[in-house]
Amino acid sequence: RSMSHRQTTWGLILIVLGGLLLLYNLHIVTFRYVWPAAIIVVGIYLLARGWRRRSAGIDICNCQAFGDRTYSGVTEIHNGNVSHFIGDVNLDLSGMELKPRENKITVSAFIGDIRLRAPIDIPVRAICSAFIADFNILGQSRDGIFLSITEQTPDYDAAEKKLLITCSVFIGDVSIQRG
Repeated sequence: RSMSHRQTTWGLILIVLGGLLLLYNLHIVTFRYVWPAAIIVVGIYLLARGWRRRSAGIDICNCQAFGDRTYSGVTEIHNGNVSHFIGDVNLDLSGMELKPRENKITVSAFIGDIRLRAPIDIPVRAICSAFIADFNILGQSRDGIFLSITEQTPDYDAAEKKLLITCSVFIGDVSIQRG
């Protein structure tokens, strides 16, 4: 890619804001309706994130921050949750030990990129969704608006130890790779 993820994210933000201003100038949208709707959407997101956090089990990290975050050297989780507001999330699970069951991790971000590296020898299933994003999930690429993708390694269903990754982002890129 010639543009960085940060440039792409800011470009998308500017496009959305420019689109809103254009719709306002064309008298299609008034800001007296846009701002309350935006506050409601953010409130629903925060409530949903809090509900997911309570239901996820043991948390790796609960972040409600701005800026980029990197988590490396994660060696053991039961169930995990990483949530981030604005910025990139880099999560390296390549050295992680799994329990004999379906191990779950949830990663969410409002605006920013999610990059996750799973162990190469562990079967993985990834379920990802986004409003606007570029996905590169276990070798499958897709980009656009209102995206949803589910991919898994061929050995996932029969495996005793496996990793279920659920990712959601409002605007950003999601990359899940093994190794």
